[in-house]
Amino acid sequence: MDTINARDNSLSRRHAIASFAALGTCFLPRAAASPALTQATDVRAIPDLSDDGSAGAVPGTPQMTQLLHGYTTRPPWKVAGVDYAVGVPAWKKLTDWRALDLPNARIDGHSVEVGGDDAVLDGIDFSTDGGAQLYIRAKGSVAISNCRFGGDYLKTIATGIIDTSSPRMIVQNCSFDGAGAGIAACVLFVRVSVTATVNYCHVYNYPCRVIQLGSGGTLDYRFNLIGEGAMQAGAHLNYLEFGSGEARPIVAYNTTAQTAMARSGGEGFQFYFNGGGTMHEPLCVRNTMIARGGGGSAVMSYLVHGSGYHQGVTTAVLGRPVVQGNFMDTSSAYGPFYGGSFSGWEFHDNVDMVTRRVLHPA
Repeated sequence: MDTINARDNSLSRRHAIASFAALGTCFLPRAAASPALTQATDVRAIPDLSDDGSAGAVPGTPQMTQLLHGYTTRPPWKVAGVDYAVGVPAWKKLTDWRALDLPNARIDGHSVEVGGDDAVLDGIDFSTDGGAQLYIRAKGSVAISNCRFGGDYLKTIATGIIDTSSPRMIVQNCSFDGAGAGIAACVLFVRVSVTATVNYCHVYNYPCRVIQLGSGGTLDYRFNLIGEGAMQAGAHLNYLEFGSGEARPIVAYNTTAQTAMARSGGEGFQFYFNGGGTMHEPLCVRNTMIARGGGGSAVMSYLVHGSGYHQGVTTAVLGRPVVQGNFMDTSSAYGPFYGGSFSGWEFHDNVDMVTRRVLHPA
């Protein structure tokens, strides 16, 4: 699995790179100029996240080309799902999961279990015949690419559309239609401490929680399009959630758009442990986050929740936590940042796309 090893080594190197590249200027036609975007005064500890993902995207039509129309300002980079396509390429020929023929793979009803040492799944359609849940039990590394997930069966599962206990994984250019209902199933349910890359995926119409890391790990979470989740009472939105342990997450250049009511609330990206743990240099950088269309009601609570003490549990933060350069529409949210959860965090140049104000934590 040389590809996975190369990605993981690249992620480690990025934590040692000296600085951001300067932000450019790219605005919608006739839109007012953005407020001046300054760099942090000391950027030695921040990795270089100048890559907006567009160069590595596969050719295709973006899913939500109109998403940013009408705003007074927009992000000065190419936005996932708006300016370039994510998910399974339209031209990719997929194999029905019922015809899956892989070593160490077993099909039982609507469940597919893959074991062995390393695993590669490319171009599989897991949405046919009501859909299938994928269990990954490989002892080494797993790479899942160009796969489609969906179907009504996903309404009944209790853990994740992908349920994995492998220590290393890449999920890229996959599309997840979560069937819209259900209150327990998340998209990616990780049982062990993991080194994970989740890039260029399209997640929509899903029950609750996009990524749940039960035991922490290292996460490269970039260039994804996430829209419309938690539409049944009892389901919580949560684009990212942690159980316990230690984690080093990079959350960057994702696009999130919640315009339907999350029935039981829920937040966007969470950087605290439900069971206690330690965050190492968490980064939330240059995401485009939208919560609108509630008709006077909130479609979700807060877009980003930090760390510290929450509901009787403490999350320690080491290194330099940074929230920088995110563009937001919070018109149908409680607010951009959960109050009191960002002690010790750095904030730079987070912009309200409606008012052009620079946003700060409460």
